[in-house]
Amino acid sequence: MGLLAWNGQLFGEGLDPEFVIANVALYWLTGTSGSSIRFYYEDAHHTPESTGPTTAPLGLAMFAGDFQSIRRFADRDHANIVSWHSYDTGRPTGSPRDAAGHYAAHESPEVLAGDIRRFFATVIG
Repeated sequence: MGLLAWNGQLFGEGLDPEFVIANVALYWLTGTSGSSIRFYYEDAHHTPESTGPTTAPLGLAMFAGDFQSIRRFADRDHANIVSWHSYDTGRPTGSPRDAAGHYAAHESPEVLAGDIRRFFATVIG
């Protein structure tokens, strides 16, 4: 129940129930829920050791309902932002916690794939 509740708050109410159950089942049946949570723990306890902004090409595709990035901090920490796009695909959101953009690969694969293709076309070129 805890695993389902934790994923439920991340998934929100806009996804179909079969998708949610399938994802939760993957964590449960493979015993990987702990290792998937570890990223969040490490990120919360990490002390940055950067000596300056990154220089690798960076692209961002941000979707309505996802964690909203702040460009000012990105510009501070990354010297080579190649693309930065914000999308609102018009999908209805079910609650304030609805992660419409967090699962863009499932909900709007054509929009996300197009953004990724344009990014790599710019970088590789």
